[in-house]
Amino acid sequence: MQRLWDPGCLANISHKESPTPSSHDTFFSTHATERTHAVYEVSTGVRSTRSEDGGIVLDIEHGQMFRLNPVGALILESLAKGRADREIAKEISQQYSIGEESATADVREFLKSLEEHKLIHVHQNENSCGRR
Repeated sequence: MQRLWDPGCLANISHKESPTPSSHDTFFSTHATERTHAVYEVSTGVRSTRSEDGGIVLDIEHGQMFRLNPVGALILESLAKGRADREIAKEISQQYSIGEESATADVREFLKSLEEHKLIHVHQNENSCGRR
């Protein structure tokens, strides 16, 4: 099935790296399991704006700027509102008439990219029982 958008192009179309990256910056990869629920939180230094063309994200802590397409901007905005990845994927699935499984995989791939660029933090909540 052909995707209506390329998840690899959702972020990092253009960015400027900080001239002196901090040595204490760490990357952690989180893999959700059936017993845990990933909770995504937009980093405190992230500022963004959204338009019909997508969005612009500024990471003031790391001196980086990113451009997002409309789907990427929707995902980031939804995260800022506290929505779960599955809920976001369901909305994208309905809005763009694609399979929910495909949308879920694409959303998770994009979330991984946001995490790599330190635009979001991921926490595992073992007692969430589906709450968010």
